[in-house]
Amino acid sequence: MIINSIPDYGAQRLWSAIFYGVHSIYIYPVLTALGVLGIFCQAREILVAPFPNALSLQGLAMQALIFTLVSVTWIPSLPFPYEKLEGHYSWNTFTVWYGAVGFIIVDSFVFALGQAVLLLLALNRSSSSKATIQRGTETEPLLGAPAEM
Repeated sequence: MIINSIPDYGAQRLWSAIFYGVHSIYIYPVLTALGVLGIFCQAREILVAPFPNALSLQGLAMQALIFTLVSVTWIPSLPFPYEKLEGHYSWNTFTVWYGAVGFIIVDSFVFALGQAVLLLLALNRSSSSKATIQRGTETEPLLGAPAEM
């Protein structure tokens, strides 16, 4: 066979398997977990930041929409032998899919979900802050309204 005649083909296969194993078992799940953790860290920052802040609501909405579309369109675009599964799906099937191509889809969806959650928090925070400003609390200017001419 031609492949076996390539020098060090066995060593290349070994290093490829080690690379795949390390990434699919350790690195990809850590990156996904960091994405989920980032949602909580950013949500905490939104809740403690005074309103108005520099957060772009349109930017969050666009990112949530675009990354949702990206994660959905990746599914048919990434090659994976779905036909060989013959309808037999299990946890092992998911882990192989995740390690091979699924981490890209999952990470894009986690980011989209995070942006959507942050958008909802920011919208909730902005509406409650506007109500506070209308009631006239500490957010009212110290010198009052400027005199009209």
